[in-house]
Amino acid sequence: MNRKLKKYNLKYEYLKLEDAETKEELESYIKEFNDRFSKYYNRPAKSSNSPSEVWVNEETGEVRDDPPPNFKEHFENFKKEQAERERVKLEKIEELKNKPEKLKKLYKKLAAKVHPDRGGTNELFQEVNSAYESNNLMALLTKAGEYEIDYEVDNSDTTILERNLKQIEEEIARMKDTIAWTWSTGDIESKKFVIKRVESETGHTVEEEDLPDELKKEVSDDTEPKLLN
Repeated sequence: MNRKLKKYNLKYEYLKLEDAETKEELESYIKEFNDRFSKYYNRPAKSSNSPSEVWVNEETGEVRDDPPPNFKEHFENFKKEQAERERVKLEKIEELKNKPEKLKKLYKKLAAKVHPDRGGTNELFQEVNSAYESNNLMALLTKAGEYEIDYEVDNSDTTILERNLKQIEEEIARMKDTIAWTWSTGDIESKKFVIKRVESETGHTVEEEDLPDELKKEVSDDTEPKLLN
């Protein structure tokens, strides 16, 4: 393994570990967030006597008779996300058409090694296919090393390798930018922001029992009678 590839490999392994650790932490933060705030999202909205339509949250499965708070904003975000997914899909199709020949050759060698009919497993075969389809050269090279398949890294590969690393970094950043992560790791101002967001999205006021101790003290101080001179 040449020095350049070794550097990429070390960074890739480090980022994979950080990605796995971040996912594990986020799972616990999501549970903590849901334990505290899910009841506000699940509370029924003001009902209409004869609703003509219902609104369904595709992520949570929540069904409601009236539009959710900030519906226009959510709808615009949904359209943007849908357009982005379509852009990424078309981009992947183009990438599959224009893959470098040496990458195709590496994939064929790996596929021959891990194919279930040749002593491999379905899981390994799917893993290699997924890496190839997503242009994850770094993952393919890691597998190639395990099966002692030679691949000469040159300057044309650098762009792909850099992109592979950046994708993991972006996914880690995305997880750390979620509302659950902000709630569990943020300071008191961050928690205030999350509470305002929950109240804005649900239309319900967060009850004092669901506030952290620091904010309970603030509420208590605000409601405490003041003596006048």
